[in-house]
Amino acid sequence: MMEGKRLPGGRLPATAALALAITSAVCALATGLLTLGGGMTGLQRGIQLAVTALWLVLSGCYWFRFAQARRSRG
Repeated sequence: MMEGKRLPGGRLPATAALALAITSAVCALATGLLTLGGGMTGLQRGIQLAVTALWLVLSGCYWFRFAQARRSRG
């Protein structure tokens, strides 16, 4: 079985954090664009906006982890 690089304390490597930040930002954009589409009730639109906000928060967390990893390396 192959084992990847392990960092002390189980932290996420910078490259993986950047990839997850970009992926979650794209998901936030897609969810936001779906919210702008028609055919939704007020409750559905509110739920979609909440999901969009959660994707953005997740993206921000991964971006923060990426920035920390870059700062500690250089």
